[in-house]
Amino acid sequence: MGMHSKMKGKSGEREVRDLFRRAFINILDDVSVIRRNHQQAEIGGADLVGVPYYSVEVKRVKQIPWGKGLDDWWKQTVEQAEAPLGNPKVPCLVFRQDRGKWFVMVWAYLLNSAKTSSRVILTWDEFERFVKENLT
Repeated sequence: MGMHSKMKGKSGEREVRDLFRRAFINILDDVSVIRRNHQQAEIGGADLVGVPYYSVEVKRVKQIPWGKGLDDWWKQTVEQAEAPLGNPKVPCLVFRQDRGKWFVMVWAYLLNSAKTSSRVILTWDEFERFVKENLT
């Protein structure tokens, strides 16, 4: 991975960290617990830590790879969500194209809208509204 890609990835993680902090402002006593996982290169795991219920993977790219690429990202997100021993979390893939809006992929059953094997893509605003309506 080139230096530009690493910087873009870190920048994307910081943006999403701030979005989650805003979404959980009235849910958590201290939203500063939501932070980047600085050890992900050494020990793996989600891109953000401290997010209640969710294991968050962040992707910021030049072009969203709709299809197999997106499927591969989802597979990675699901594997990371299951990894914590005895404490699995809900997989949450947050992604955007350069200069685009953030999207969130989660299991559709969270929205009471489909079977457990289906997933749904929401805009960030739709996801934040869902969090605030269901976790406060």
